[in-house]
Amino acid sequence: MIGNVVRRVVDVLVGTWPRRVFTLAVLVGFGLRLWWVLYTARTPLGLHDPYFYLDYGRRLSQGGGYRLANGEPTAYYPIGYPAILAAWFRLMQLTPLADHWIVNTAALNLIFSTSTVALVGVLARRLLGAWVGAVAAVIVALFPSLIFHTATILTETTFNFVFVAALVVLCWRPWTATFPSWKRLVVFALLLGLSIEIRPIALLVVPMVGIALWRVSDRRQALLRFGAVVGLVIAVMIPWTVRNQVVMKAFLPIGTTTGDNLCIGNHPGAQGHFAFPDWCFGHDPQVARPAFETLRNTELTNRSLDWIASHPLDQFRLVVQRTFYTFQHDHDAVPAVQSYGDDPFIPPVNATVLSNLADAYFFAILGLAALALPFFANRRDPRRLLLLLSIVAVAISPWAFFGDSRFHIPVNVLIPVPASLTIVLVGRRWRRRDAEPLPVGS
Repeated sequence: MIGNVVRRVVDVLVGTWPRRVFTLAVLVGFGLRLWWVLYTARTPLGLHDPYFYLDYGRRLSQGGGYRLANGEPTAYYPIGYPAILAAWFRLMQLTPLADHWIVNTAALNLIFSTSTVALVGVLARRLLGAWVGAVAAVIVALFPSLIFHTATILTETTFNFVFVAALVVLCWRPWTATFPSWKRLVVFALLLGLSIEIRPIALLVVPMVGIALWRVSDRRQALLRFGAVVGLVIAVMIPWTVRNQVVMKAFLPIGTTTGDNLCIGNHPGAQGHFAFPDWCFGHDPQVARPAFETLRNTELTNRSLDWIASHPLDQFRLVVQRTFYTFQHDHDAVPAVQSYGDDPFIPPVNATVLSNLADAYFFAILGLAALALPFFANRRDPRRLLLLLSIVAVAISPWAFFGDSRFHIPVNVLIPVPASLTIVLVGRRWRRRDAEPLPVGS
């Protein structure tokens, strides 16, 4: 019996050439990520996002609640990533790695990032076949920015894992004859809700699910299932919303970053990128938390919306600028692992080479993906349409706020699917051409 199980596992992993390539991609992806983590994972310096994520996760794991170092309550940043860090830290307290916070964070990223290699390969296989799945796994395994983010204490690696897992669940079987099962929809919705709590950009995916479901013939059942997805996503967000109502005395389904992000992108002189203008942050309320956060969040949200309403034509310019700054390069993790200049341990020449490599790889995969996107738009498989709409959703998510290259990282785990389709189709065409007999006289 054990021998049969072993043979079955071996067959699943290396039984065919696509499976061998897939398995090798996961192993190589793990090795590259392990090397990068061993080289770059270190305690974050300076008051940047990694410092706060680590501090919140550690404090939560020790029973201190979601609070600042001085004990004041906060709702800054969505709760998803700090909560996952806290759960992982609590688990690691039962191991010899207790209190090794950086090692534990890097280990979690290593697990999630390597698993994402496999998940993207499975997603592509389920949508487009074995070879497309294998090639997609290779692309993700070698994707420089995804490797580099494995060593950062940021939301990207965790979000990518949860988000792709949600898509794999929903797209496991074709929808051509029937809808996804209720069990599958429930698991998908819970994972999507969790991804929203990690990075709220996933909110834009919710209506995309409705559009994809609508493509299945029974519209009544489509509405019913879409309503269930929306309800379950809201259910996932309720505990954090209730906590904020009780602790922060305000209705905050996401947190208190909304006002900041809106104002950074919508103020006099806005250029579509990150800034710290006095118009937004020069008049903070002189009160203690939690009132400080809630009042500033409300004031900046209202001020930004008023500015948008009074300058509607500026949004056309700003959308273009935000898109440019979101996709201008793909090496944001290189400064991130160096605490954004506060810990410059990578030699400048090496950092430049790594940055150029990341940029070139990203734009090459983006170009290959663009060639195959019409296939996803024109075919009748609603799952492929959902993938296309998901790419659009995460790509345009900065349009309401401001552009930053870090914001497009979720796109990087989705575009390998259409990119791999382009590669496989070109490869098959070459094979057919090589198999054709040469014309007489050639």
